[in-house]
Amino acid sequence: MLLLKTCPRCRRGDLIVEREEYGVVVDCLQCGYVGDLSAVRRFMTTSTVAHRLPERERAEVA
Repeated sequence: MLLLKTCPRCRRGDLIVEREEYGVVVDCLQCGYVGDLSAVRRFMTTSTVAHRLPERERAEVA
């Protein structure tokens, strides 16, 4: 899955979400950030990114 402009480090990067043997990992295409999905969920609920999502997707993220 690709999440546009949701990188918690550079704030402008596009994240690729991948399932690996250790869980779900996200990688930023622009800055190289590597993290887990929980960090991205916290970022999306506390930033303006969440306000751009439709109501249904906002509920899934939280």
